[in-house]
Amino acid sequence: MFGHRLGEFPLVRAAFEAGELSYSKARAITRVLTPETEEDPHLAQQASAVQVERVVRGYRRCLAATSEAADDAYGAPLRRLPVG
Repeated sequence: MFGHRLGEFPLVRAAFEAGELSYSKARAITRVLTPETEEDPHLAQQASAVQVERVVRGYRRCLAATSEAADDAYGAPLRRLPVG
């Protein structure tokens, strides 16, 4: 799965291939990145793998809390509304 996700992020892939990002760091940040949010992986390069994992976990918790708050505000899970 990681290899497939890595292909979506050219900046992260380049840093990983150049040895500037460890496997653990690259794997962690690709869990939360989207092609639209990929930026220079400078922060991940400067932080330890444990710090990167901690940031990713916190970010995922924030996303979940935001989603739950929106669900509560609108009375139904927004991500489950039918489209069309």
